[in-house]
This record gives sequence, structure tokens and C-alpha cells, in this order.
Amino acid sequence: MLTDRIMSRSTEVATFASMSSEKFTDEYGFTGPLPTTSSQRMVPTGDFRPGLSIGEPAPDFELPNHRGEIVSFHADRNGARTALLFYRSVVW
Repeated sequence: MLTDRIMSRSTEVATFASMSSEKFTDEYGFTGPLPTTSSQRMVPTGDFRPGLSIGEPAPDFELPNHRGEIVSFHADRNGARTALLFYRSVVW
């Protein structure tokens, strides 16, 4: 099986992903069934920042809550600490 090793750049840690014509496995061990030619499974190239560093403040954003009201991340917390969790759900 032909496997390409791809290194994504990070200021903290270099991570690897493997791809073949049948599947994609990222640096966290997640395997997707899409072929490497799918634009939905392509590994970003160049200077791609994967996210915030530990302790780095998140930018302000607004989203609707469960009642449809717009909530501002920073304004509606009144300075309280918050944890943001993001879940990888499905293979598109």
C-alpha cells in the first residue's frame, strides 16, 4: 500500500498524518474512508494554524442559543472562565 507521510506545521509540535487511496488517518488516529483526492480530506498546506494555544483568549463570536437568542461569547459571560469543546462528529 502506498502511504504518504505529510507533516503539518505548528509552532509547538510537528504532527503527521498518513493517506492512501483507500483511507486517511490523521495525527489523532481518526481514520476516514474518503479517498485522498477528496477535497474534504485534504491536509492543509503552508502556514496553517490549527487553533488557539493553551491559555490563549478566544476571539469574540456570536451564536444563537437554544431559544434562538443571539449570545455574545465575551459579553454574556461577564468575565467568567469558560471551556470551549469541539467534537469531531462525522466523516463528510
